[in-house]
Amino acid sequence: MLKALALLGEVFGKYTLWDDFTADYILVLELDREGNLKGIDLEEFTKDRVGKYLYKNSGTSNPPSWTPTLALNKKEPIKSLRLLNRQLKELLGIELKGDLRKLSERIKETIKEILKKETIFITTKIGGKYLGEIPEVVENLKKFLKRRFEERATDGVCSLCLEPTKVVGKDNFPFKFYTLDKPGFIHGGFKNETYVFPLCWDCIQKVKEGGNYVREKLKFSFTKGVNFYLIPELVREDKQTLKRLVERILQPQAETEDGLTEEREKSLISDERRIFKRISKEGNYFYIHLLFITKEQSAERIDLYLQGIYPSRLKDLFECKRKVEDLLEEEITFNYSTAREFLKDNAFYEYIYSTFRGTPFDKNTLLGSVLEKLRTISVEVEKGEPLSKLVFAIKRALAVYLFELCTRGGLNMSEQSRETLEGFLNQFPHLKGDFEKGVFLLGVLTQTLLEKQYGERGNKPFLKKLKGFKLHLEDFIGLYPELRAKFEEYDFWGKKIALLFEEAGRYLLRSPEKPKVSQREANFIFATGMGLKKEVFELLKEEEKEEVAQNG
Repeated sequence: MLKALALLGEVFGKYTLWDDFTADYILVLELDREGNLKGIDLEEFTKDRVGKYLYKNSGTSNPPSWTPTLALNKKEPIKSLRLLNRQLKELLGIELKGDLRKLSERIKETIKEILKKETIFITTKIGGKYLGEIPEVVENLKKFLKRRFEERATDGVCSLCLEPTKVVGKDNFPFKFYTLDKPGFIHGGFKNETYVFPLCWDCIQKVKEGGNYVREKLKFSFTKGVNFYLIPELVREDKQTLKRLVERILQPQAETEDGLTEEREKSLISDERRIFKRISKEGNYFYIHLLFITKEQSAERIDLYLQGIYPSRLKDLFECKRKVEDLLEEEITFNYSTAREFLKDNAFYEYIYSTFRGTPFDKNTLLGSVLEKLRTISVEVEKGEPLSKLVFAIKRALAVYLFELCTRGGLNMSEQSRETLEGFLNQFPHLKGDFEKGVFLLGVLTQTLLEKQYGERGNKPFLKKLKGFKLHLEDFIGLYPELRAKFEEYDFWGKKIALLFEEAGRYLLRSPEKPKVSQREANFIFATGMGLKKEVFELLKEEEKEEVAQNG
């Protein structure tokens, strides 16, 4: 990633001496060349003046900036004035004249109408010019920064350009999750930082510029509330190819919702504009790094770092998306927002990693999270929400399960058939045995009964029998006669119902005494039977039509 950032910095870097910042107001102290105060002005912050303010983050709290531009301590302006004075002396050899305490009180009076939550920076003008407009200040800042670098530098070899030169190993990384002050963070133990991450002056500037460009231009939304930075890297380093790739393909897609598309009905249009879809159409002449970061005040926490994702892998993910949606007959759209509904925090990032890498995701974690969400919705349905809400959630949960399976080669649909009930069941990899198929059909029958109860009574009392999808394996066997009794009680019978009971009983009788499925797996299978009830009945309807046609 360092090489990729350095090349981005080389191609797109602005190489500004100042650092970007935001504020609500700027308090400007008007000084003459001797440091005498000529006036105080409070102006609204504007982005187009950032270069003129010449703020340079020091990376420390004392001083917070290497220039006389810094965040104002609104409670105790005297502290900010002392820091400002220190930097004035460093860059221009002048100091504020007069009593700083009196000036501090004057500043308090000037800003008293400003809301507490609003940010104020303090800076200076010398002879009517902002710091960034004074060549002497700019030149002195350059010399100062180079001198500070040399004071910290040691002889070594730069880890990027591989040149023997002066290098430093600290404060080089553009993202703030990297640290060298904790033993154990570095592979092999706590060592001299210069040997871990040595960079020369020029390469530091490139890496930081690359990082700035990524933050500004290559930030994307993965799902709601989850953002990531995309860092491209070429298989063969070529500046023109990188420039074309970023400007024509990556940058125009920035700040666009991704996650393998949103609504199905918009997919034919919106897919073309989404970054992963766009990248998947390219050849493997480059790959991307995805950096998921959460900001925590001034620090950053890395949630997930995915390295070396080729366009061909993204193409595979879209193919899995298509397979899952085709298997669910396009009624459900899968994207990572779907997975986000069922998986929270670390589990969600682990799911992203597993599906992008094609490695198994922990089944217990997946099924546990899915069933927990279904339990919550089941309670809502018991209290009056429509049954369709639970059915829709079950189908989406099944999509999350099938997509993960597909990304590691476990969803082969090429030889599957939907023409018979057996063929339909065999399409789903979680229905691999007789017990699983029997439990699935019990789910179909349960959903049928619930719809009947709601149609006749306006409620769904049998829903409580499901124990919030915490049924034990033996409970499923006991559920068979209970369901049959309820259907007879409602005098709700017919050819399809009889066939489903017959097939469910046959599968359960043939199943081993101790099925090789966990309680979670069994409840998930049962739930998916409820969710796919409509599809099963439509299949049986088609079978009836064929039978009538054959009998003339």
